[in-house]
Amino acid sequence: MVSFLRNLKMLFDYHQIIIFWYSYLTIFIVNFTHSQYIYQSLSVLSSQGVQFLPANIPAQFISAIFVDSWRLCAVQCNMNPSCRIFDYGALQPNQCLLFEGDIGILGSIIPSTLSDSIVGAVQLTPSLFTQYGQSCSSVCTDTRYLICNDNSICECMPHTYWDASVGMCLAQMTISGAPCDPTMNMCREDLNLECSALNLCTG
Repeated sequence: MVSFLRNLKMLFDYHQIIIFWYSYLTIFIVNFTHSQYIYQSLSVLSSQGVQFLPANIPAQFISAIFVDSWRLCAVQCNMNPSCRIFDYGALQPNQCLLFEGDIGILGSIIPSTLSDSIVGAVQLTPSLFTQYGQSCSSVCTDTRYLICNDNSICECMPHTYWDASVGMCLAQMTISGAPCDPTMNMCREDLNLECSALNLCTG
């Protein structure tokens, strides 16, 4: 582990990786040690031999790159604030796929034909969104998961909506028929989806 971390630091300056194993669940933390705590990303890992199937692949797919390990795939996801899920080695060995969305409503984990494949889901907390609705100059300095709008107010990033009940920005729905609340911007308008009177995204 010490050797691995030393090599990784040579490849990615100021990156440190800490791995915690708890029961059958792996919690993986990527931390930019040169930056504030807001650049820390916690991911929950699946068991091996699975892959992520998005509800809407074109709408949720971010990028595909090749790296030497799932740990480096997690680093790539951490570097992209829009990334919520990374899929390593499911379609090709060493291929890292990055996605928006979440596991559950906007996708599922299914068996993969490659035994070494693994899926990681970024876990966000309300502490990363305390600046929501507050004034900003050009950026929201306390988090990278909010953006400064034209009115100089911190708001949710594109493709996410504010849920006051959990105090976080969550992924918008990407498919017709997904549940929604008309009081929140839960449906992807760029996909021509709107929340209907039946509380379903339609378009």
